This record gives sequence, C-alpha cells and structure tokens, in this order.
Amino acid sequence: MGEPLMPIISIKDFKYNKMLFSMEKVKKRFERISFIYDVVNLIFSFGLDHYSRYMVSKKLRGVVLDQGTGKGELSFYISKNRKVKKVVGLDISEYVKKENKEK
Repeated sequence: MGEPLMPIISIKDFKYNKMLFSMEKVKKRFERISFIYDVVNLIFSFGLDHYSRYMVSKKLRGVVLDQGTGKGELSFYISKNRKVKKVVGLDISEYVKKENKEK
C-alpha cells in the first residue's frame, strides 16, 4: 500500500510531550511578568495599546472569544460595546485569570 497521507501521532509521542512542556514554560513566564505587563505595554506602545483595544472593540458584534485574555484589558473594552452580547475570556494561566476576576 504505501505510507498514509497523514501520520498518526499518539499522545505518547515525544513532540506532543515537548509541546506540553513548552506550554508550561510559557505559562510560567507570563505568570512571572503579569504584574508589570500592563505598565511595560503602556510605555513601549506610547499609550497606543489603549487606542488599539478601543478600535478593535468597536468593530465586534455578537458573542466574542478573547483567547489569551491575560488580565482582560481587551475584554473590558469589548464589554462596553453595546453590539456585543457576551465576552468569553480564555487564558492558559490560572494565576492571571484569578487577577482578571479581581478586577
């Protein structure tokens, strides 16, 4: 017959485990910098980060998924839009999501 067009990757595959390990590294990095991320973002963008969130939020309608929501800055802008019915924020970090709820 020949080789299949798409190889079947099992959960035990090294690449899959390496990807999970990388996700854990990313998660830990964001948790370490989360307390200063907003300030650094504001400084490096010269305040344009707020303007870009505002502009993006104006164009959305219906139900919105904010993937990688972090502290929820974009979600808060989106929630002020009357055309948006619901905003759902997802993030890999439980610590950051807890901070988001406290806001």
